[in-house]
This record gives sequence, C-alpha cells and structure tokens, in this order.
Amino acid sequence: VDYPVSRLLQQRQPLPPAVYGIVSEVPGQPHVPHTWVMVTGYPQFDRDGVLQRVIVAFVDVSDQRQAEALRLAKESAEAASKAKSLFLSRVSHELRTPLNAINGFSELVLMDPQVPPASKDKLRHVLNAGRHLLKLINQVLDLSQVESAGPPAALQAVALRPLLADCVALCSPLAQARGVELDLPAETADDALLQVLADPTRLRQVLINLLSNAIKYNRPEGLVSLRWEAVPAADGAPALLRLHVRDTGPGLNAAQQAALFQPFNRLGAEYSGIEGHGLGLSIAHMLAQAMGGDILVDSAPGQGATFTLQLRQA
Repeated sequence: VDYPVSRLLQQRQPLPPAVYGIVSEVPGQPHVPHTWVMVTGYPQFDRDGVLQRVIVAFVDVSDQRQAEALRLAKESAEAASKAKSLFLSRVSHELRTPLNAINGFSELVLMDPQVPPASKDKLRHVLNAGRHLLKLINQVLDLSQVESAGPPAALQAVALRPLLADCVALCSPLAQARGVELDLPAETADDALLQVLADPTRLRQVLINLLSNAIKYNRPEGLVSLRWEAVPAADGAPALLRLHVRDTGPGLNAAQQAALFQPFNRLGAEYSGIEGHGLGLSIAHMLAQAMGGDILVDSAPGQGATFTLQLRQA
C-alpha cells in the first residue's frame, strides 16, 4: 500500500479513514506492529484549482485496537465454552438413554430365579459398572450445566441449622460404613438466627459434597466436625457466615491445594481405591461462587484439612 501522504498528493482526493500498523525495521525480528494509527487527509486548492497544501491527521488508536482484540477474543472464548457445554449436554443425554436400559435389564435379570448364582455374580459386576458410569455421566452433565447457567436464579434467606441437620443425616450412612464420626454441635437458641443468602438446593449440594469428601478421604475412626462463625460487615464488605468442615485425613500439600478445584483432577486419589471422578469439588466450588461466596481450604500433610464455605449472611 502506498504511503498515505504520497497517495493523497498523487490522487488529490480526500483519504477515507484507514488504520495502519507501524513496525520497526529490526534485522532478525518479525515485523509486528507496535503502534496502530488511523489516518485521514484531504487536499486544499486555491480558486484556480491549484493544490496549495494537504492536511493529514494521524490518530493513535493502539488502545482501541487492543480493546477490540480483547473483545473479540472474549466473544470467541465464550462461544467456545457454550459450544463445549452444549456438546457435553447432548453427549451425556445420548449416553444415559442406552445406559439406563442396560442397568434396567440387568436388574430384571437379577430378579429372575432361574438365573444361576454364578451368572448373577457376574451380572452384578455389570450393573455396578453401569451405575458407576451413569454417575460419572450425570456429574459431567451437571458440570456443563453449572458452567453455562451462570448465577442461580433465586437467592433467598436460608436457615442454616435445619439444612445442616438434613445434610448430616444424609451423610450418616456413609460415615457409619467408613467408621467415621460426624460431629454437629448441639443446637442453641442463637442457631435460629443463622441465615445465609443462597439457593437452597445448590447449597445442599455443596454441603453434601464437602461432607462426603471429608468422610471418604478420612482415616478409619476419624472425625468430621462442622463449625461456623459469623463475620460482621466492615469496610464496605457484607456480613459473612463461614462454615468449616474439618477432617482428620492425611491432609494436602501446597501443590495439591493449588490443583484442588480442577475438574477430573483427583490429586493422586485415583490410585487409592476410593470411588470418585474428581468433579464434585469443582462443581461445588463453582456453585459457591455463583451464589456470591467461595470455598477455601486450609491444610497441611498429616494434619487433616479444613474446607470453609463462605457465604453472605441474609
């Protein structure tokens, strides 16, 4: 492309706005523009039509171009994320349909008294594997829905104590099977005042995940305790309520804590024989953030772990 001033002198026609990149001619380095300018210009003639001067304006638009590039990159990333979520949702749905049929027919065959016991044992392995796969598919679908749904539609005041009691009751069979004690403090008069701003269903999902993880990754005859504290509003920050789930498990080192909320990352537990897919905690973390809160972890090897769910007080 001709230099704009030269083109203006030759054509003697106004230059429409155009953006050009300015590069530095450095040997051995790629010619990448370091500055972007928008160039406009027009000629000026006297009464006889003789060219007297040309006026050319150079406007630095590097910041605007960078902002536009960031906007396009953001839109592209959002489109890719939506496409991924849609793909996961459709694939998960298509996989669940035949898998439900496999599990259902396996259950029917197990009920048949004419099936030999040896065959039933093999069939139970098929059914257990099918249920395990179905659980994984449901978690993948849940993950894609959480990523694409955004914040819960209805945040409301939720009484914490009754919800905690329900979650402990649901997790008690798992704790008994693992030989782990669940410690929920006795109810006090002040407990009736504890309310958080949350989606009740999503909050229950987060708490059950934290409790079940603390049970599964604990030691035999270990302890899982629940404690909470109210943090008053200060310096413009809202009043918070922090719920601590403490376990007496092996604990986590700094590298494990840094990768804690990555989907499908089980931090080496995939070799421990403990069931799981590495999705529950990442889903719980996203749900907590969608409700305006967060999940924090405090741990050290050999000292157990404390997961803190932080939400706004209602």
